[in-house]
Amino acid sequence: EMCIRDRLASERQQTLNQEPIRILVAGQTNAGKSTLINTLFDSPRAAADVVSCTDAIMPYKLDRAGGFSGLIFDTPGYGENTSWIHDNREQLDKTDLVMLVCHANNAARAADRHFLQEFHRHYLDQPNRKIPPIIVVVTHIDELRPLREWRPPYDVSEPDCVKAVNIRAAMDAIQQDLTLPDDTAVVPVSLGNNGGLGSYNLDSLWLAMGQQMDEADKARLLRCLEDAKSREKWAVLWRQIAQSGRWFLRKSRTN
Repeated sequence: EMCIRDRLASERQQTLNQEPIRILVAGQTNAGKSTLINTLFDSPRAAADVVSCTDAIMPYKLDRAGGFSGLIFDTPGYGENTSWIHDNREQLDKTDLVMLVCHANNAARAADRHFLQEFHRHYLDQPNRKIPPIIVVVTHIDELRPLREWRPPYDVSEPDCVKAVNIRAAMDAIQQDLTLPDDTAVVPVSLGNNGGLGSYNLDSLWLAMGQQMDEADKARLLRCLEDAKSREKWAVLWRQIAQSGRWFLRKSRTN
């Protein structure tokens, strides 16, 4: 009997270790969610064949040189009066980290506030679960005034030009409008071509993601423990993903 318990415990620990980190990308329509995923990862590959989702949510398998990967979910844009949380409760229950994408030039934040309120309420109703950490990604910063100026890098901690001042102002406005905790990671990025200069400040976003991995992993473990009855389903998922191509199912490491 003890051998059976040990074997079951070992199998359970193995499935816990193999279950991937799941990242949910959310935001209003045209905030840049899909572009962010395509820019962060080289040619993300759809995982609809191995991960069950609604028609509106697109899962991707991710692998990035240097050790970070997992599953990331591109979601439909939400609006102020939509039932986004209600419609996506099942996927939200499987989330370990949220990337909230906000357009720097969009002053209409009511939909974002509604999302965050419903998001927190969803987890408050489940005291045995950990609220996934949130990273706020401020996109389209290249479209802030002066429109024709784009000479990165920009120091937003001590702005020394008008563009940097306006980027910092957009970050502060989002922080205030959404009543975000002071320790929330708010990362400004540009995902466009920018006259051949390419995307900007993704390194800072990768750093913010890395800093949240311990908290995301705690959320993952509690999610797995809560869903312990589905251990066999995880094993099947792992086998399917392992057969589908190159990607990682290991805890993020720093080199």
